[in-house]
Amino acid sequence: MSHDPDRPPRVRLLIVVDDQLALIKRVRDGHTYYVLPGGGVEAGETFEEAGRREAMEELGVEIAYDRLAYDESFGGQRYLYYFAHITGGEFGTGEWPDFADRDEEKRAAHGSYEAVWMPLAELDAHDVTVAVRPLLDGRPIVRMDRLDHVVLTVRDIEASAAFYGRLGLDRGTFAMGRTNLSFGGQKLNLHQAGTEFSPKAAVPTPGSMDLCFVAAVSLDVVLALLERDRIPVVEGPVTKVGALGKMTSVYVRDPDGNLVEIATYDRR
Repeated sequence: MSHDPDRPPRVRLLIVVDDQLALIKRVRDGHTYYVLPGGGVEAGETFEEAGRREAMEELGVEIAYDRLAYDESFGGQRYLYYFAHITGGEFGTGEWPDFADRDEEKRAAHGSYEAVWMPLAELDAHDVTVAVRPLLDGRPIVRMDRLDHVVLTVRDIEASAAFYGRLGLDRGTFAMGRTNLSFGGQKLNLHQAGTEFSPKAAVPTPGSMDLCFVAAVSLDVVLALLERDRIPVVEGPVTKVGALGKMTSVYVRDPDGNLVEIATYDRR
């Protein structure tokens, strides 16, 4: 598996005691979710040293390793999952040095951290960000890496291409002269309503989509473009929560009435 050498590997710990799993409870932007303890491997550390350091910082415990459960590359970064057991310390006394070093505003933005035990029987009832059950059962994790493309059914390909072109998407063609609009590492494929390519959605309908784009420029630049091109803002700027946390968004509509959200993340 390949990984980006500029993104240090991360170690995650699977610590089970009396049918309970050690987790970190996170509360951020009003959302509660759970992550496995662990973190990034620092310069000069081995994977095992990083896991022991993180266990003390986050959980307040000393650990010994049992075995490597899984080694994967995901999103350009390598993750190593280890089964481990507690050999000393007091669970729940971690000092979170990274969190303690932040000022009050940054602490509020990053939410809270708490070491907790969760019964294995309750895992499915909570938002646990890693597919833990396959790991515990010795099965490989199956999950998606990224969204590659979305097929957009439109009434007028030229009008849609022109609209999204104004938002910075690059027009192109692919198999059989089909039109696509690319941005970053993704694209929109345009299907003409009534002559869609197969296979296709059960009910391909223009104007039925909600799309969210993350802008590569500030929201002020986006708003200036919308005003210049007389594209009405339906709502915003408003604070929303995206895949990576808090963001600020404006909403517009494309020629088919699809709701198009344009967002920027806090760059602090």
